Amino acid sequence: FVLYLDRVCMGKAAPSIQRELRLSDTEMGFVHAVFMVSYAVFELPVGRWGDRFGSRGVLTRIVLCWSLFTAMTGAMVDFWRLAIVRFLFGAGEAGGFPNAARVIARWFPGQARGPAQGIVVASALVGGALAPIAAAYLIRFVGWRWTFVVFGLIGVVWAAAFYSWFRDDPAEHAGTNEAERRLLAVDEPAARGQTHEPIPWSIVLPSPNVWLLGGAMNCGAFAFYMYVSWFPTYLETTRGVEPILSGWLSSSILAGGAIGCFVGGHIGNWVMTRVQDR
Repeated sequence: FVLYLDRVCMGKAAPSIQRELRLSDTEMGFVHAVFMVSYAVFELPVGRWGDRFGSRGVLTRIVLCWSLFTAMTGAMVDFWRLAIVRFLFGAGEAGGFPNAARVIARWFPGQARGPAQGIVVASALVGGALAPIAAAYLIRFVGWRWTFVVFGLIGVVWAAAFYSWFRDDPAEHAGTNEAERRLLAVDEPAARGQTHEPIPWSIVLPSPNVWLLGGAMNCGAFAFYMYVSWFPTYLETTRGVEPILSGWLSSSILAGGAIGCFVGGHIGNWVMTRVQDR
């Protein structure tokens, strides 16, 4: 939720940033793009960190880093500084979803993982849906600079709460009982996250499933980031929509995505159950 709240607010703030910093559409497009490039480049190594060091510390570090650079966005005064901070913001956010998937794999039994993953992704899109609305009102009352500071502080609060409550090994959490530990097979070293075999790249890279899933993510991201980055600007500058209404209209797209992800997790689980039964 917090990840997409901080990520999507940039699109709503972009018209105000462009006016104040006198950025062209091309320069603003570059600012959007450097985030996506750094996010993609660092996704794999930071996901691997979770396997090596545990998701508790890595997820905390991820959220603190992106929260810092979210807040710093409000202090930018020119194009190059803004581009550098957004690049670092992308690097800071990378690894969030791989580590969230790792948490699900260790805290949910097999048949519960589809719905759990659906809830995680739906929560992200709910955060994204709220971001344009919240940003629109905050920008009106405190300006775009302080809006980024507010969003950054939310992540700091989450990181502190998560690190104090979460444990990589369910057996180490005071809230689990013996039946739950047996269900999750926490006696197995891999389930505890204490060991991890080397990634079998010779199997992963030629896998059609990996490339097909990657292609599906690429197609979805192509449209998603267009809406996240440029849709509020398009509404305000091309269609003359006032900022608050453009925030609500931008939110409606991600709200639909949240519904689809939540329902899709359950549908996927239902399909897999039927396939396995056959």
